[in-house]
Amino acid sequence: YTSTGDILEGTVEMDFEAIWKLPLVTFANGSVLTVSLLVMALGVFVIGLLLSAWVSRLLSRRLARVNMAADNVAMLQRLIYIVLVVITVLVTLSMLNVPVAQFTFISGALAVGIGFGAQNIINNFISGWILMSERPVRINDFTDIDGSRGVVEHIGNRSTRIKRIDGVHIMVPNSHLLDRVLINWT
Repeated sequence: YTSTGDILEGTVEMDFEAIWKLPLVTFANGSVLTVSLLVMALGVFVIGLLLSAWVSRLLSRRLARVNMAADNVAMLQRLIYIVLVVITVLVTLSMLNVPVAQFTFISGALAVGIGFGAQNIINNFISGWILMSERPVRINDFTDIDGSRGVVEHIGNRSTRIKRIDGVHIMVPNSHLLDRVLINWT
């Protein structure tokens, strides 16, 4: 400050530069996380998220023009978005000098969670193959499962579509056709 109370120009520039280069965390490998690095990484992360959303929407619009089914377009859009977000997170972590190997515990827990979640899907998939090979139920058979009577229209890998006598279509997981009481009137 001068005698009139004005701020000296050099002091403000030095304070900003000192804050910009201020070390926040020093990692075990010797790398330092500064305010500038944190702000730049945050900027890359936000821009990456925005670009991920834009690119996935752009690709889904182009896929819709190819006369692809709407549910397939939505699934691909979501998949592309997730892949781009993962790439954005990895780039941001590498900018911050955070070793990705530190996340092995999280990836292991995620793998176990996916395994438990996929257990039901795999059970239905294998049940579908058993249904197709043993053929206890065939297309156009009139069946009764859990009080729902109807005609089998489609036996897929994961589920079977049955058209009930009232015209309603129901999707029955293939494992239900093997582990529950099923009456095949045909």
